[in-house]
Amino acid sequence: MSFKGVPKKEDFQPLFASDWNTLVDAVDELYLNKRQMETGVADLYIHELTVSDDVDVHGQIFSEGKKVLRDTDPIYIAGFIQQGYQDIQYIKDRLYDIEQKVDEIRLYASPRALESLVLDVGTTPKPIKTTSTKVKKIKLYVTLDTTYVVYVGDQTSQDFPIEAGEKEEIEIDDASKVYLLSENMSYVRILLEKV
Repeated sequence: MSFKGVPKKEDFQPLFASDWNTLVDAVDELYLNKRQMETGVADLYIHELTVSDDVDVHGQIFSEGKKVLRDTDPIYIAGFIQQGYQDIQYIKDRLYDIEQKVDEIRLYASPRALESLVLDVGTTPKPIKTTSTKVKKIKLYVTLDTTYVVYVGDQTSQDFPIEAGEKEEIEIDDASKVYLLSENMSYVRILLEKV
């Protein structure tokens, strides 16, 4: 019996029109699929395929519009090179971005240097540093031998009080932005965590 359901006939059996028409339909399908496979467009549905070592497929087989590669078919990778290059470039760019972020994190996770100084503060507002000095953090300690309150702020106002023996920590990006003022001559120990 064929895949279309047409049984093989014995010599004494008649050939009916339905059998003949089924045979003609099968030949037409075979011819149509052969032509479509030769032109590169085929709607070939294979329900079950058994491949033997002695089978040699000469035509092209397509699945969902794409050529099915056989064991002996050459593979042309030229079409993949440009996309592969773009993918690699994208990965390189992302790695560069990640490296930049890691450098920023490392920069803020550990100070590059520490600077320790003692600043004498009077009645005129005075910056911790007269020139721009990039820092991560400033630690202030008003020494115990100071009897006056020291005030911390910016260039325009210094209103935050620190009394003798107290410590204060300020997170800021530039030490020159922090100003100190005292009621009289006072000494402040300062530790700068530089960027």
